[in-house]
Amino acid sequence: YMKRERLPASAESGSIYFIKGELDTGLFYSQQSLKIFEEFNDNQFINSTLTTIGIIYWEKGEFTQSKEIFKEILKWSQTSTESRCMHNIIKYYFFISKKDVLNSII
Repeated sequence: YMKRERLPASAESGSIYFIKGELDTGLFYSQQSLKIFEEFNDNQFINSTLTTIGIIYWEKGEFTQSKEIFKEILKWSQTSTESRCMHNIIKYYFFISKKDVLNSII
């Protein structure tokens, strides 16, 4: 059982491995964190963690998986009052706009 105060620290583990270039490990920890945030129904961290997962899939070349994650975030953002959702959507599109393969999946 994880205390609610420790949730932010858990959220960062996937991002840290992503930054280090350890994509599979980052994906694993992000997916584990997502399960915990869903248990607590913590929408802010769910959204943020989904963003990390989507970007990791993108970096791994799994563009379809990445696109599906961000479709989920976009759908959720249309019914949410969380401003963080739109921030993450913008962050995602900024991130992929820097990639040459963008045109091949749209």
